[in-house]
Amino acid sequence: MNGLTRRDFLGASAAGLAVLLAGCGGSSSSANSGPWTFTDDRGVKVSLKSQPKRIVAYDIAAAGLMNLGLNCVGIFASYPLNQNPTLSGLDLTGVATISSTYGDLDLELLASVRPDLIVTIYDPRLSGPLIGFPDTATQAKVQQLAPIVAINSVKDITPVINRFEQLAQALGVDLGGSVVKNAHQAFATASKNVQTATKNNPGIKVIAIAAFQGKGIAFTRPDQHPTFRLYSQLGVDFVPITSTPGDENTNYNAFFYEFDSFELAGKYPADIILYSDLPGAETPSQLASVPTWAALPAVKAGQLLPWRVLDPFSDKVLAQDLNAIAQAITKAHVVT
Repeated sequence: MNGLTRRDFLGASAAGLAVLLAGCGGSSSSANSGPWTFTDDRGVKVSLKSQPKRIVAYDIAAAGLMNLGLNCVGIFASYPLNQNPTLSGLDLTGVATISSTYGDLDLELLASVRPDLIVTIYDPRLSGPLIGFPDTATQAKVQQLAPIVAINSVKDITPVINRFEQLAQALGVDLGGSVVKNAHQAFATASKNVQTATKNNPGIKVIAIAAFQGKGIAFTRPDQHPTFRLYSQLGVDFVPITSTPGDENTNYNAFFYEFDSFELAGKYPADIILYSDLPGAETPSQLASVPTWAALPAVKAGQLLPWRVLDPFSDKVLAQDLNAIAQAITKAHVVT
């Protein structure tokens, strides 16, 4: 597994910046002509003369806002926007891609879209720049163009979604509108569906992986992922990863994953395998020629489900994923 870096999972080589030419707001937004303030999860208070309208956001943050009905004038992303599962289902008409890899921001183009506010996520356990920036020097240059708001993305997923809703409300979104209400209802229903599925079909073991031909398999540590912590609370039975996590600042990937060769594909037997849908990860059809993969009971039984990997900070999208795992568990058989 040598050669895999943080970029393989957080980015796919380094963050891109792409520009949405549509501008912020929409039918669910309301204008605020007075002074505007917002205190982010770092405790940083942003104060502006008026409510920001031209928002540039890191792809995960952009999805959290756009799924609430708020558009952005720019996105800096980890993958090409049309291949980015985080942005799947969103209207990206008119998007100009500035960069397609993690941290590779085109600052001139960023300046040309005249942002009022930059939104991203951060992990307080990490030293160095906020997520999406290659280094603190680049972050400082971006800060000169517009203030940065950062949301703590490693809390349990529901509080993170709540913070994106609070930010969206500050940016003019009506949280009492149908878009938000429907998302909340969808999440509540989907959560019950998972609870029902795990209760009615007990004993189904689940594991999440990312596979790379010629390199091996990354087994996910479910307790390190906000989405999977919610799944566990709803009754999903994840196979525990027994190795000691690496230090997040010195061995980022090993903090979230255990890396093994394909000879050890069956090290953690599971009845359902969630496989990464990020660009660069191998799909089941691409892995079909790997003998140890093909021999896995879950593979033989066809009990496989694509996994979004990057946490969906949206009740609407999270409900889709919860319904998918509920259906998979309902249909699954114990094969281990």
